[in-house]
Amino acid sequence: MKKSNERYILGKNKTLKKIVLTGGPGAGKTTALPYCIECLLSAGFEVVVISEGATAVMNSGISVKSNVVDTIEFQRSIMKYQLFWENMVQSISYKTDRPLVLLLDRCMIDNKAYITKEEWEKLIAEFNLSELDIFSRYDMIVHLVTAAYGAEYAYSCDNNIQRGEKTIEEARKTEENIKSAYYGHLNIMYIDNSTDFEMKKQRVVNSIFEYLNLAIPSIWQKKYIVDKKSFLNIINKFNPQYRDVEQTYLVSSDSNIERRLRKIGLEGQYVYYYTVKYRDNSIGTKEQSITYEMYNLLLKEADKTRSTIKKRRYYFSKDYIYYTVDDFEEAENKLVLEARISDKNANIEFKEYDGSFYEVTDNEKYLNYNIAKEFPKQLK
Repeated sequence: MKKSNERYILGKNKTLKKIVLTGGPGAGKTTALPYCIECLLSAGFEVVVISEGATAVMNSGISVKSNVVDTIEFQRSIMKYQLFWENMVQSISYKTDRPLVLLLDRCMIDNKAYITKEEWEKLIAEFNLSELDIFSRYDMIVHLVTAAYGAEYAYSCDNNIQRGEKTIEEARKTEENIKSAYYGHLNIMYIDNSTDFEMKKQRVVNSIFEYLNLAIPSIWQKKYIVDKKSFLNIINKFNPQYRDVEQTYLVSSDSNIERRLRKIGLEGQYVYYYTVKYRDNSIGTKEQSITYEMYNLLLKEADKTRSTIKKRRYYFSKDYIYYTVDDFEEAENKLVLEARISDKNANIEFKEYDGSFYEVTDNEKYLNYNIAKEFPKQLK
């Protein structure tokens, strides 16, 4: 193993972690954001903030509601604002030894929720971007659920004169559009209205701290084996998005460290990631996007005792649980379903599905690292 590569990729003290706060209207982002800043500063981070693009654009007088511009021109204006500030913030040389966090009040992905698929694809092409490019810009998404689901009494437009959703029904429609726009991101956390708002704010901070390895994990993953044909038919109703994944494990001189590369594709375009995972969870997992050139360089360190995993991964949500479904290239009849849950005792239910449902959460045979060594017979 060439340790210099590991240090080169992940040893940058000034790597900017980019965390997005998003969600439906009236979810509490505006109030939660300063609390996140306060907590991160107290934890020893430098915090950079990019405010919501849509509000900034509307406050300048550019608005769909007043018929000044049409919907596409409005979204184009927001994209220009967001790209300018993101690129500017990331180009600065920060004179600090403290770790850096960029908090974004929404991001470019939100624009997808307000236009058609065809309009979205045309818009991002204007900026010479692909959807994969945009998704890979952000490390974590914290989705605050609108008060229109579970805290209807608190839903109001009084604190945001620019809010277009005047009714509960309109707020719920926008919520669903934003939620589905983010399907396909690798790291999403939903913060619902199951607690009062003060605790909701704290749960936002807790999820960020957990991602930054500053808190004991409170998010669990459950894993199941399901029947391929029938389960894929079931999830189609949830409008899933997909990514094509190639996962290659690299040699490591430390048995406690797992190193891997991921090539993630969508319709012929790709992004690349390098990950270092500490199995004893002393540091957690570090992941960073890398260039195509660095990906090919690191491929030379592939662990020849393990196969490259090839799979199509589907993303969707149900009852504000974020799911992934792995359809392995070598698996003929089975899929691996994973659920991210905040309640360890939560029940995973798909009432429409009548096939086999076999939990393998604690079965190490179904870790991708071990699947690459010897494909489980149960998935054949």
